[in-house]
Amino acid sequence: MSAPGISTVVPASEGRLRVLLVGSYSRDLLEYMAAQQEFAVDTILDGLEAIAAAAQLRFDIVVTGLRIDPADGMEVLRAFRAVDPDAPVIMSTHDTRPRTVVEVMQAGAFDYVLEPYGGLETFCEVLRRAAARRRTLLAARQLSRQLHDQRDLPLIVGRSKATQKLRQAARRAAAAESPVLITGESGTGKGLLARAIHEAGPRSRGPFVTVNCGAIPEQLIESELFGHVRGAFTGAVADRRGRVQQAGGGTIFLDEIAELSPNAQVKLLRFIEEQTFERVGESSARKADVRIICATNRNLPGRIAGGLFREDLFYRINVLSLHVSPLRQRPDDIPFLAQHFLEQMAADSGKDVRAISAEAMDILAAQDWPGNARELRNSLERAFVFSSGDTILRKDIPEGLSAGPGQDARGCRDVSELGLRKHLRREERRLIVQALESNDWVRSRAARDLRIPRSTLIRRMNVLGITTYRP
Repeated sequence: MSAPGISTVVPASEGRLRVLLVGSYSRDLLEYMAAQQEFAVDTILDGLEAIAAAAQLRFDIVVTGLRIDPADGMEVLRAFRAVDPDAPVIMSTHDTRPRTVVEVMQAGAFDYVLEPYGGLETFCEVLRRAAARRRTLLAARQLSRQLHDQRDLPLIVGRSKATQKLRQAARRAAAAESPVLITGESGTGKGLLARAIHEAGPRSRGPFVTVNCGAIPEQLIESELFGHVRGAFTGAVADRRGRVQQAGGGTIFLDEIAELSPNAQVKLLRFIEEQTFERVGESSARKADVRIICATNRNLPGRIAGGLFREDLFYRINVLSLHVSPLRQRPDDIPFLAQHFLEQMAADSGKDVRAISAEAMDILAAQDWPGNARELRNSLERAFVFSSGDTILRKDIPEGLSAGPGQDARGCRDVSELGLRKHLRREERRLIVQALESNDWVRSRAARDLRIPRSTLIRRMNVLGITTYRP
């Protein structure tokens, strides 16, 4: 589709950002733009025709003169901002008055360049920054679209093979009523998986009640689970419903199940087997209809061997078993988790931060994350707080994570410590990002430098979690 008055300088093709020049520009500038492989370039002289083009065509970057006829550059700026606020608009002007510059920037311009340019260096630098911003925001938009297109168990975030298998297993577990045991390291998201199973199951209309077994003193855990009657112990001034009763008709999630005392394990076993319980200080049995999901980061068979956990209870809670892999084993999920956390933080705070730059994402994706998704979220939250624009940049990433190429956050490690496969994967990622950055993220040129087919490059980028704009 074309609009009246548009002249094409460089035709559109895959991998090129589309640039519109509104107004009259020098031959040197047009020749420079024609020599670039990064941009498809169109020009238009008339401001009104440019405004019409804004409604009909999509452009990635717009460069407009301030004093053009019959509509001026401010009207052109507002028209393109209304259609796509993420498309940078650069204002080109002779007017150096501070008031004019302030008005242009307050209206939403990405930047301005003063005419005459005195060489193309300044103009080219602004254009490169605009291109980097556009690619970053488009990559974030793509990640966000993929996140929100995932309507099946949306709390399970990621596209790695491990996460896809986990999603399938969780879907089957959600359809059953049997107890579920979720295992995995601390911070991997076991609680979110438990909630996802609850929300996808037939009890989704019922309550989801969480009990952190490791955070409740041993002398209170029985009362916390099953409740108590007035006068049952010092401080019991009134009857109290336990978490089991609160979860009636829904799900009770017992996190850190390995930390239950032996006495509480006996009471829980009886409840699972008979679906009955007694409140502390009460002799009559009560019934409760709840589903039980448990989680632990401990080795329960090892604790059974050490006499710390009942074997019969283990078999009762381990009917359906799901394991959440550590984040270091599924690096492909890091970009999706990072975008997911970023959107949550923006929604909670009202701060308009929507994207993570390619350099910043590269740092995040290169980490081992011993604290898993929880550590990733904490690091991203610090970057979010210190960010000053709508994009998290490399400078915003916590200093301890800013590892150089081929070096992880805890310093250099030799191949024997990392493992050959992981070392090669990290080196491959570094080389691909380096080739993309040196070629302005034009994949065909990067593939040529790497001496691999373009299709292979795209496939490896997907596997390694390297995101960029894919037109």
